[in-house]
Amino acid sequence: MNMRRLATCLGLCLLPLFANACEAPRHKPFPALGMAGGYVYFDQAPIEEGSSALGLTVNLLDCASGAAQRIGELPYLAEPGKVADAFWAEDAQGEFLVVMHAVPVNSYPGLIYSTDYYSILLYRRGSQGLALDERSSAYFGHGADVIGDDETLLFSYPYKHRNGVLKALQSPFYDNWLQGRLATLEVRAQKALIYSDASVASKTGMYLIAGDQVKVTGIAGGWVEMEYLTAKQKLIKGAMLCTDFNGC
Repeated sequence: MNMRRLATCLGLCLLPLFANACEAPRHKPFPALGMAGGYVYFDQAPIEEGSSALGLTVNLLDCASGAAQRIGELPYLAEPGKVADAFWAEDAQGEFLVVMHAVPVNSYPGLIYSTDYYSILLYRRGSQGLALDERSSAYFGHGADVIGDDETLLFSYPYKHRNGVLKALQSPFYDNWLQGRLATLEVRAQKALIYSDASVASKTGMYLIAGDQVKVTGIAGGWVEMEYLTAKQKLIKGAMLCTDFNGC
């Protein structure tokens, strides 16, 4: 298997083998996606027992038995939002379903969002069907573009569109992270700001310069969680923009 080959056709290019097994669910929030033996489809359901608020769910339809199984729920942020996109893809660990969820959020304390707020969830294929891959989902994370009071772009969430996700999946950077080989990164920006957490509202006043090396402790939504040991042996922990590093 070519680990960088991405399958973006419905049903991982296997749809003709089972297209007539049963009918895809219709009139749902997003078109059903074919897979061997059935379909993945999205539906609405109460966010909790007794609630009138409806959220979005991810479900499997088994064509052989006609049984439906819920495999996940999408984020509910004051409203259900929408499935912005869903498609099959592949990496070195196998095939998976990418679900891109979007919900309109205008602002958050200290932040002004200029786009919908996105969450990316990956469901891996296995012997039991599909299951949420929390580690890979966390890599893509969630977020939105952030602007300042003067509408200057402060942060661009890189996974608002399918192309952004596919580009990341094909990158050596993602493959190194997936294989556990991403231990350190080198700063490429002349002045790379350090934040206390993954938010442009959390500037610390500290920064690194081109050539500095950091230890990677996490990757999420366009941010690098890092540790840096100064010349005086002081350990600094925080988050930095992925775009401030070589190869990211």
